[in-house]
Amino acid sequence: TGYIVRSSFSSVNLALAIPTAVEEEDPASDCCPGVMAVKSSPLMESVTLSHKKEVLDWLGGCSEVVAFYDDEVSIEVDGRRLYNVFLEYLPRGSLSKLYRGEPMVEDDVRRYAASMLQGLRRVHEEGCVHYDLKPQKVLIASPGWTKIADFRLAKRAGA
Repeated sequence: TGYIVRSSFSSVNLALAIPTAVEEEDPASDCCPGVMAVKSSPLMESVTLSHKKEVLDWLGGCSEVVAFYDDEVSIEVDGRRLYNVFLEYLPRGSLSKLYRGEPMVEDDVRRYAASMLQGLRRVHEEGCVHYDLKPQKVLIASPGWTKIADFRLAKRAGA
């Protein structure tokens, strides 16, 4: 339905899932919400995005990490082949967008810091290291609660 963000590696679009008659009868189709973020990159350049998908698979079920729903290859109208990863959409944006360089109230700093640390602890418990955590990669799930995103540089602990 529209761009959320574009980078040199990929683009992220907002997508609406429209159920088909078959999906309505299939209980497995309940795994994806009606609104998702779709991260896409050209198939020939999809190694980085594919790696992110693998990491999100490792971290599946970690409520402090942006949820991964599915992936697919699509052929666009112009013939381009894209690798697409379907992710949880968090409309409040990133922590950097929230404070935009302005000072935050101390109670908010405590809540967001505690939430980020809880997320990092869970990620580390799953044997993963993010390697590039910064406010742009911490998304706001609700006031005081964050989710970690963008595992492009992540590795298994000890790797």
